[in-house]
Amino acid sequence: MLYKGIEVEEICPVVYIKDKATKDWKENERYVLNKMVALGFSEFGVENPIDDLVHVQFDNKDWAVETELLAEIYKKLKTVFEEVKINLYLDGYIEEIGNTVDLTLEEFINLPK
Repeated sequence: MLYKGIEVEEICPVVYIKDKATKDWKENERYVLNKMVALGFSEFGVENPIDDLVHVQFDNKDWAVETELLAEIYKKLKTVFEEVKINLYLDGYIEEIGNTVDLTLEEFINLPK
């Protein structure tokens, strides 16, 4: 998949836990993971690389399956977290954007395939 002509290396849902975030990445990951398990998503891991941002570890390269599963995860996460995005990690740098892009589900679905 390409985004503005640059290969997308990874696609994953991300949540911003804002005021629930602590300085302890383990605590932040546990918080999100517990919420996900309560939503029925126990098969995914999470990673808290910085501040209040938590990545849901998602690895699927099949566009149709990926879009369907991402939509399901995104919608369920939105019932618990205020800010949920689909993050694209790019294999290059776009001026004024960088190498990651956060999209809404609608923006992601409407990307050219």
